[in-house]
Amino acid sequence: MFRLVGLGLKIARCAPWSLAVSCIAPACFCQALVGPVGATWIYPGSDVDSVATWVAPDPADSLMFVTEKDGDRVEVWSAVTGRPYDPMHFIGGEQNSDEAGQFDRPNAVWVVYHVPFLDEFVDILLICEQLNGRVQIFRLPELTYFGQFAAGDLSTQRVFGRGLGPYHDGEDHFVIVTDRRTTEKIKTYRLVEEGEA
Repeated sequence: MFRLVGLGLKIARCAPWSLAVSCIAPACFCQALVGPVGATWIYPGSDVDSVATWVAPDPADSLMFVTEKDGDRVEVWSAVTGRPYDPMHFIGGEQNSDEAGQFDRPNAVWVVYHVPFLDEFVDILLICEQLNGRVQIFRLPELTYFGQFAAGDLSTQRVFGRGLGPYHDGEDHFVIVTDRRTTEKIKTYRLVEEGEA
């Protein structure tokens, strides 16, 4: 159940920086103390890690995605209420699967907005897996499987995470993925429609 617990924000007053002989030193330290304003309920035994949010055209319909590594699934929540998203509480969940739409230790999630596809623009969810060494794509808000990339390019070791982040150069969408290999640790992929060069 989503629980409102209030926001506690306190920012200490800070004096200006002072110059001392040959170095700059702060006259005091600033600290912001922030408390949670809400919490979701818990799926017992879930090993949650990365989180991403999708802001819907109507913000009340926004979604939150959380990787659940040991469950081989991604939890789907209402970003507004903190309740499980109906009609789909999870993406994946079949253990140790390499099938499309399933996972083997999902690690990183990211939302990319306004990606050109055919004659429209779509929002997508990217999910990177540790043991399948790939990134899967799901269309938002439908949460339908939309493709994958990087299979065979990334290492597949359980003990190491994998991060990802999008980049847009004004024309094309790119996804940057970190890897555990000793060389080519950071790889960049350009998102293109199937059949494009």
